[in-house]
Amino acid sequence: MRKYRLIALAVAIALLAAACQSAPPPTVGAGPAQSDAPNLQSPTAAPDSVQEAAAQTPPTGAPEESEARARTSEPIVVRQSLAATDPATVDLASGSSTLFEFFAYWPPTCQRLASVVHGLEAKYAGQIDFVYLDIDDPNTAPFKSQLGYRYQPYLFLLDGAGNVLQPWVGFTGEGELEAALQSVSGSLLANTHSCGPSLGPPWRVSAGPI
Repeated sequence: MRKYRLIALAVAIALLAAACQSAPPPTVGAGPAQSDAPNLQSPTAAPDSVQEAAAQTPPTGAPEESEARARTSEPIVVRQSLAATDPATVDLASGSSTLFEFFAYWPPTCQRLASVVHGLEAKYAGQIDFVYLDIDDPNTAPFKSQLGYRYQPYLFLLDGAGNVLQPWVGFTGEGELEAALQSVSGSLLANTHSCGPSLGPPWRVSAGPI
């Protein structure tokens, strides 16, 4: 009996040894299982504010030097100061309608009238001539006599033949002067009779002497 037990024990040990040799060896250092799912990258987050969006937007457009600028028409430059015409260049019968002004540099009325007549001169350039005679210049004496000057400021509108169309004494408003200038603008009245057409009552006084 003892012999059979020893044989059974030897068989059992042999079977156990065979079983240990047939088992697969354990894997050492294996990493974590990887998922077969595709790797999807998340989209870039949107900016949190309008300022951030503007900061991320690349600059566009031309540089500042080439930016379009609004263009305005050139304004009419009106001389404000008094300036006398050289009497040697003056001709009463010049062939063009002319506004004569006798003035002096010192009276406030003449200074106020300067911007008015110079503004009309700029407006009617090429249509009506403007002549300014300084009463303190002795060379203007012949024109004083011919036109009947009395005191400053004294204005005369003449036709091309040198006939007085209308006079004004003292400060005269722009509207009144322009109404007369519009009546003769662009016209040469060299063939008008010596009396000339009447644009208003003769020797009209707009203001008293200064």
